[in-house]
Amino acid sequence: MQRHPDFTLNPEPQPIRHLRTFSNYLTQKTGLTSVDTWTLIATYLRNMFLNWLVLISWLAAAMMILRLHLAAILLPPEGWNLSPDYLQIVRRYDVGLTILLVIGFLLIAVAMAYSILDVPSTGNARFSQNRFLKYRQLPLLMASLVLTEWWGMINHSAFGTINYSALGGPGTDGSFIYIKPVVSGDEPPDVANYAAAHSEFPHESATDQWFGESQLESYRLLGLHAVEVICGKDWIPSTLPLFFETVKKDLAGTKA
Repeated sequence: MQRHPDFTLNPEPQPIRHLRTFSNYLTQKTGLTSVDTWTLIATYLRNMFLNWLVLISWLAAAMMILRLHLAAILLPPEGWNLSPDYLQIVRRYDVGLTILLVIGFLLIAVAMAYSILDVPSTGNARFSQNRFLKYRQLPLLMASLVLTEWWGMINHSAFGTINYSALGGPGTDGSFIYIKPVVSGDEPPDVANYAAAHSEFPHESATDQWFGESQLESYRLLGLHAVEVICGKDWIPSTLPLFFETVKKDLAGTKA
């Protein structure tokens, strides 16, 4: 037992491996009426319950982070578009978005720096697991939340390309547009009033399919407002490819 193992992946000597394989050290006497069997079952259930007691609490806390994150994205600054200091508020809002973006990239830089220092081919620092969680996983988690927050505040839409050409050859790529239902404070009065009276708007549960007139009209106006923000109020819909190009220009910040 004192000597170095011959194989790193299988460090135990052959006699010990044989003993582990062919012995029942937890249930020396098997059978339904065996005390060892019922002791093993009780130990298993106790450990499982204790693990669940800890893990489910942490899992619930982690899920609450996502709920709070969504609430932060959807939190509208009520009345900011009617304030006499509107331009100053917009500038501060832009500064806040820029700070969020910088923080997100800094967190990613910290995680990548840790990887460079710890990877065997570069630094091989052999940091502990606690440092891995603190300086690699946690910064990446925070960066994803911060960048999602930034994206959720700055854009009403997202544009994506489906690379069918990787399988079917050139000229077969597809595109999709995601228009985000979000209340940012510059909506029409009817939408703002409905949002003030219904805190879950525009993410109300879809289990109730019986939408009232005001509810349906509020969602319709919100969708129309989102398209007007993306394309401009004077934009006249003509063709679907033109709409796709307008969305891409809006996301690139080159909308006329």
